[in-house]
Amino acid sequence: MLVLDSIEPSKWYSVKEVAAILGFSEDTVIRQVNRGFLKAFVLPVKSTQRYRHYQSRRIQGRELQRYIDGFMNRN
Repeated sequence: MLVLDSIEPSKWYSVKEVAAILGFSEDTVIRQVNRGFLKAFVLPVKSTQRYRHYQSRRIQGRELQRYIDGFMNRN
């Protein structure tokens, strides 16, 4: 598979990169993480401009490969 060959297992991908690889929107990737289908490392980030906390998510290449394999093997 061309997509699986281009994914580096040890690299950490951003939500934007994962969305581009999978052909999903960024919101869909975040929903998949929140529902537990896709595991991500979540870092809280506090804005210096406003009183708001953001979350920076990173998904490891191995996890992305596992997700794609599981998605492709469903009947």
